[in-house]
Amino acid sequence: MTINSTSGVKVPQSAGAEKSQTCGDLPPETSLAYGEPMDDVPPTEPTKPMISVSDKFPKSIQARRKILLTVMVSAKKDGKAAYLSYDKLYIDNRMYTVDTVHKADYSIS
Repeated sequence: MTINSTSGVKVPQSAGAEKSQTCGDLPPETSLAYGEPMDDVPPTEPTKPMISVSDKFPKSIQARRKILLTVMVSAKKDGKAAYLSYDKLYIDNRMYTVDTVHKADYSIS
């Protein structure tokens, strides 16, 4: 069976196509959400997060991390690879704690 003519065939349009055509009467600088010009909307200031990662640790761990953090910053300034993991400091893949950090040749201040 072959169809030679498509006259009289109606193809339904999607609802999204009709909606996009009806919004054409708004000027492009108008915000569709609020109906006010975009130039009149003040820019929003970036907000700081309310919770930081260190707040999730117990107070005792936070105190140890605070001590180790100064040593980590000094080690990074010297070009060494350093990072904190829970309450342990790793400098060039060697683990240090608050008790053993003096072996890393950095002063705790």
